[in-house]
Amino acid sequence: MSNIDSWYEDTQRARERSERIEREEEEKKMGYDPELDHYKQQELEPIDVIETYHLGFNLGNVVKYVLRAPFKGNYVGDLEKALWYIAREIRNAEEKGKAK
Repeated sequence: MSNIDSWYEDTQRARERSERIEREEEEKKMGYDPELDHYKQQELEPIDVIETYHLGFNLGNVVKYVLRAPFKGNYVGDLEKALWYIAREIRNAEEKGKAK
């Protein structure tokens, strides 16, 4: 491996490490703490499901509240929040003429 290749790899690793630290700091500012139990209990992060299926805000919150409800200590409250977002999504769909 040449010095240039080695330098390039070192630079890439440093950039990736810097981006990871920056992302983690931003997540902490937004209240994400991976040490909380409701984050540790799941193989899939709700955000990964939300982004994979392009669910948007309302349906994304439904997924988040339903998947985390068993682990946060307010099971019924979290399910009620999910229902609120479902009702809002239904109302928005009806207003946009998407309801069938």
